[in-house]
Amino acid sequence: MKKRFLNVLRVLICALCALAVAVGGVLIGYLLPKPAAWVAIPVFAAILVLMAVNLVLFVRFSKKYKDMSARQVYDYTVKVQEEMEKDYLAAERAALRSIARADGMLAVMIVLCFLLCMFIGAARAAWTGGPITVLVLLLYSLFGLAVTLSAPLDQKNYLREKDYPLLYATVMRAAQTVGYKGKIRIELSVSIGVSEVGNGVIIGLKSAETALLTREELYTVMLHEFAHVVNVDTGRSRKFARAKDRFSDREIVLEPLCDLFFCYYIQNASMNIMMYESLATRHHEMLADEKVRVSGNAQTYINATAKAALFALYDAHPFRETRYDCYAGETPPENLVSLDLATFRSALERYGERWRQVLADELPARIASHPTFKQRMQAMGVDTYDADTAETDEISPR
Repeated sequence: MKKRFLNVLRVLICALCALAVAVGGVLIGYLLPKPAAWVAIPVFAAILVLMAVNLVLFVRFSKKYKDMSARQVYDYTVKVQEEMEKDYLAAERAALRSIARADGMLAVMIVLCFLLCMFIGAARAAWTGGPITVLVLLLYSLFGLAVTLSAPLDQKNYLREKDYPLLYATVMRAAQTVGYKGKIRIELSVSIGVSEVGNGVIIGLKSAETALLTREELYTVMLHEFAHVVNVDTGRSRKFARAKDRFSDREIVLEPLCDLFFCYYIQNASMNIMMYESLATRHHEMLADEKVRVSGNAQTYINATAKAALFALYDAHPFRETRYDCYAGETPPENLVSLDLATFRSALERYGERWRQVLADELPARIASHPTFKQRMQAMGVDTYDADTAETDEISPR
């Protein structure tokens, strides 16, 4: 329902913007002398040139990747990765420039459409209705690529500070340590992480995983998460996410018109974003780990990471207790997190030795979002870990 309402609202906004630009141009055109209508020809020619440039670039871009064999794709990815590892900042700037080029093209097209409406309006002739209608449709699609609407954040999973004072105290302590002074909200999530929203950040916590951590372990994990904020990782991710949403959410636009002028710029920006996020994320994870190491909390952080890694191995496999039995009754269980923890501890007794061996022997993938647990231990200068530590104070969300 929310999505449908937002789409309707977005259609209305884009339609009003398109009509405002077109009608405004025509009305201004009425104030110009009739010979000014001839200027519409070079403006229209400029639009055709931009369309031709886009289509030529898109054909070349598509042919480059379409004709690649699987081996060539692999070799190309390795080459891009090696170049990116030499200068991650340059790769980030290249991705942001590709977004800026798409946005620049969008702005230029809106201006040209306005000018074309204006000079067509100067003709003050009956035949201008058809061209203006086409331009309104084009402007509607252009604004469709520029305007995005997001639903208000669902607050049902937010944890209030008065209900979880120890949890908030631990999170805020980590924020102060790394120098973050913005607004902080905590919510239940499918994983532990951080994201920028509005004028603050949201810390996502997975209940069962958080319950395994001691307060000091959670503190070190929060140091890692807030390191992403001060390292501008969350800001970059937010920019990339907005661009991807604008370029991919094309439900209301007239795609054939968009493709005529923007298919190359959208594909190029999307490719650059995808390559950067795929190849640079592990690097940024390691930089965030480094901030934890220099804080003097390496051993505690590794203990926390070991618990998270073991729980991830457990979570990746179906266990009857949490995947079937708990849903067999008429009503859902109220203690699902406690059941999940109990099942994990039982599984750890059975499979713990094997899982610990996996952590010790796991080889790093060429492309991965995070370093392996072994890599993290080496980077932290830690040789052992203790995944059995427990906290006496209850700080975790239920």
